[in-house]
Amino acid sequence: MSANLPFAGLRVLELAAVLAGPQVGQFFAELGADVLKVEPPAGDVTRSWRTPGDDPDSSVSAYFAASNWGKTSIVLDLTQPAAQAELHRLAAAADVLIASYKPGDAEKFGLTYAALAAANPRLIYAHLTGYGPASPRVGYDAVLQAETGFMHLNAASPADPPQKMPVALIDLLAAHQLKEGILTALYQREKTGRGRSWR
Repeated sequence: MSANLPFAGLRVLELAAVLAGPQVGQFFAELGADVLKVEPPAGDVTRSWRTPGDDPDSSVSAYFAASNWGKTSIVLDLTQPAAQAELHRLAAAADVLIASYKPGDAEKFGLTYAALAAANPRLIYAHLTGYGPASPRVGYDAVLQAETGFMHLNAASPADPPQKMPVALIDLLAAHQLKEGILTALYQREKTGRGRSWR
């Protein structure tokens, strides 16, 4: 990466899968940040989301590549104490952590903001959830499109049934909002010297 890019030298730790979180990591990678993507042993599920046009011999789908190029990937099984310790070590040197774990996983694996910020008070911890940290529901783009009325708005006419948007609109909107939160936190950190948690 060019040292002239605006986020050259920024260290981002990405513990997010599918689209919203990886889109945020992609934004920082494109602008020069060093983005380390942490994947489970099975890998990000989108590695296998292939279209008929994908190269059948490639180990990476076009979907995965479109949101993850320019990053470095490592595999950590966060159910294991050694992997949790390694993540603590990585977070101690990171500027930003982007996560989209299921509700309760951060607590179960000892990866809460409080636990990680104890060793790195400058850490900005950005956790994406579908319905907020208190809800056990997992957020899926198609479900959220239906619940928020976007499918109704996308119907051909008021008399026609709701129609899913052709892009993962909710994921992209969530990524945009989280990006703004992280940028705000980075600006505040320049003044205060301290990170914060965004959920």
